[in-house]
Amino acid sequence: KFKMEPERIKILIYESYAHKIYGTVRYLLSIFKYIDRSRFEPLLVTSIDAEFLETIREKGFRCIVQSTPNVLKKHGGQIMKKKIVYKLIAGLAIIRFSCGMFKLIMKEKPAIVQCNSIRALLTIGIAVKISRIPLLFYVNGHLDNTILDRIGFWLSDMILFQNKTNKNRKYPKLIRKYAHKIRVFQEGIDLDELLFAQNNVEKRLAEELDILSDRFNLVYMGVISPLKGVHYLLEAIVELKRELPDFMLYLVGDHAVNEYIGYKKQLERIIQSNGLEANVTFTGYRFDVIEILSMMDLAVLPSLSEGMPKAILEAMALGKPVVATRVGGVSELLINGVTGFIVEPKEPHSLAKAITTLARDKELRRRFGVESRRIAFEQYSIRDSIIKLEELYLELTGNIIKYRKN
Repeated sequence: KFKMEPERIKILIYESYAHKIYGTVRYLLSIFKYIDRSRFEPLLVTSIDAEFLETIREKGFRCIVQSTPNVLKKHGGQIMKKKIVYKLIAGLAIIRFSCGMFKLIMKEKPAIVQCNSIRALLTIGIAVKISRIPLLFYVNGHLDNTILDRIGFWLSDMILFQNKTNKNRKYPKLIRKYAHKIRVFQEGIDLDELLFAQNNVEKRLAEELDILSDRFNLVYMGVISPLKGVHYLLEAIVELKRELPDFMLYLVGDHAVNEYIGYKKQLERIIQSNGLEANVTFTGYRFDVIEILSMMDLAVLPSLSEGMPKAILEAMALGKPVVATRVGGVSELLINGVTGFIVEPKEPHSLAKAITTLARDKELRRRFGVESRRIAFEQYSIRDSIIKLEELYLELTGNIIKYRKN
């Protein structure tokens, strides 16, 4: 007798912010790299034909580009700031787009639809609800809009928070009401990929970016946006320069969306007005960010809001100390005074003090780095995270008992 193989579970992942390879996109790439293809069939649907989709297609997976109306291409926060007429137009556009998504969902017949942001969820949530397919909402960051967040919780069948801090940060009544839907899902990082990048750094990269080994080099990695608090980091750097003139700050990333172009210009004005031109470098978006990180002495994350920042995990895995603000899951990643320093957000003086302490003490940086690396390799493997995600998929579809028997 032939044993019937269980049918693969199709997961339709809708991503509205898939522009470049920042945190969310790295997480998506990890799913497609490590998911058990014998049991699961992920399908990515995006609103933009981004360059990274080719990486997924090369692995033999399908990607569908479902372009959104122009009115919905603005950043979600920008839409909410518009006048009521604009919001109504956006609402009608969402309804039209949802109709198209409903047809796609009915054609593809996924077992689960997954959304990684409140914007993605609200854009297609009604279509998923009507189709009666389980909807998984992965809260990538934190929630801030009382009305929209409540709608999102109602639409979802399972809600994943990146960390306990963000889960408990807001809406205690809502969390209690939907406790049966809520899980904490800890992301990891691709340790093999990091080791490969660290061991294959080309000499030309240091020459290109003027990275000198006898100078103190620190790095910020991420989107150049107000929520990342880069302006507070620059204020801290002004203080650092009084104590340590010979250093270089590398800002690795770009504005990602047009709404943040003005913010970068604001940062450039801060640099010029404080005479920091020789101490700060904008690298723009880089595919070799890990290689750059491997040559740094310190990673800094001055954010005002975070989920479970991969920049911190990657720095830890490469044995780098980290200075970061007490937001989101940062306190669950870093051990203050053991793997780095945690300071309060919007406090450039505290940021400067922590950076200066590490800049002056090479042995302290080494000790922090050794402990950071140990923790990262013991607790934050992306392979373990994807196994956990697969279990959540099975739980959501009710197939976990069937698959365990097989």
